[in-house]
Amino acid sequence: KSLIFVSMESKASDNDADASLERKHSNSNNNTDNNNADMKDDDDIHDEQHFGDESKAVANSGSSHDESKLSSGAPLPVVNVTAIDIVEHGSLVSDGFDFEIEYDLEGEGIAEGHWRMSFIVDSMHGRHQIPLVSSEPCPHPAGPNSALVEVPEVDVSSVKPGALTNAGLLVAALVAGGGEELVVVNSVVMVREEGGAFVREIYNPLE
Repeated sequence: KSLIFVSMESKASDNDADASLERKHSNSNNNTDNNNADMKDDDDIHDEQHFGDESKAVANSGSSHDESKLSSGAPLPVVNVTAIDIVEHGSLVSDGFDFEIEYDLEGEGIAEGHWRMSFIVDSMHGRHQIPLVSSEPCPHPAGPNSALVEVPEVDVSSVKPGALTNAGLLVAALVAGGGEELVVVNSVVMVREEGGAFVREIYNPLE
């Protein structure tokens, strides 16, 4: 088992992080455009720091309503992640895994919520966001909660092999019934080529 715990910032605890991340993305994209002339092909490895910064920030929910409240008008609960465990089904980048997470909701619970999993890879031609799976929606009462999400495979067929050897992100988001992201957990994933196969490694910053 691999214990992975990179980011556990709650939407309700720091809305300013959204604006900060948007500025980081803008600066990162501008830097990428300026440096494209120096890149030879997709096999060039991107700066791991780009994902290191992103793994410590909460992704922007893109919600049109007041981001301090749910669509029902209730305040966003504060989500404190207490443990994450990932059970690998194999070492290849396309292999599945089980994602287990424990977390506390402070304040009011939510009538419906689910965990949404995705895998992100950056290349010189853009960002590849690969949807994985989502857990079944269910009530999340205030206090301790847990979820187990089974990911049968990671379909990387849309990504060029050269881009796979860059740093990536495994992203888990707790989403309320109205589409609001309550918390986002990011883990840096490194992929290397071994004997013609692409092997992944998910970094654990706690070790």
